[in-house]
Amino acid sequence: MRLSNIKKRRTSGFRSRSARILNARRRKKRCRLA
Repeated sequence: MRLSNIKKRRTSGFRSRSARILNARRRKKRCRLA
């Protein structure tokens, strides 16, 4: 059920909103791991 909800959110303007935040977090994690 969670997967379907996430997909619905991605189809809406959810991805454009948190895309920048997710990218920033991913970059920080990559820097730490690297």
